[in-house]
Amino acid sequence: MAPSEETGASFTEDFIIPIPALSAASPSGAVYVSHSRVDPSTYSLGSFSCTLKFVSKEVDPTSGEPEEDGYEDEYNLEDVEISAADWIRGSFVVFASEWERLGHENVETFALGAMESIKAACDSLIEILGMDPLGGTENPTSKSVHTLQLSGFVVGGGGKALARCRMTYAAGDGVTLELGVRAEKEEAARLVVGAIGG
Repeated sequence: MAPSEETGASFTEDFIIPIPALSAASPSGAVYVSHSRVDPSTYSLGSFSCTLKFVSKEVDPTSGEPEEDGYEDEYNLEDVEISAADWIRGSFVVFASEWERLGHENVETFALGAMESIKAACDSLIEILGMDPLGGTENPTSKSVHTLQLSGFVVGGGGKALARCRMTYAAGDGVTLELGVRAEKEEAARLVVGAIGG
């Protein structure tokens, strides 16, 4: 597992625990890979390429044992993507009181032209951000105007983060989003806004 070029400066490899052997009798297993952030105060996004490297060996049909000699081979797996939702865990709070308490705020406006409804935008924002919707706001009552309230906890020291997603919808234009984020740490607020603005 190797980080992409832009991700590589943000992570260092800690260790890899390989699978000792796989066979027809035991056809599955898990490889464990650990990476750490170079700077624990930042939340890097990016991808890791994954290649399964192994030694193939023929099996003696009479004894059922693998031969001693084999040949090295490899198989490319899907990349692993690190997104904002990987750093955020949903959490329940009373939105109004926490919103007033949190200090670091970022506000950005986005045109989400591909969104066909406010409900689709709500579902997408919840998935992308990995935050929990509060007070039933994940279910819009209007097709043209809505405010989605989200709450989460940014792991690794980022603390609480809240998102106020004010949306309008117009046929042909899609959804316009005003995303307001407040968090305990400035880096956490930037992480949430950056997940949409990429």
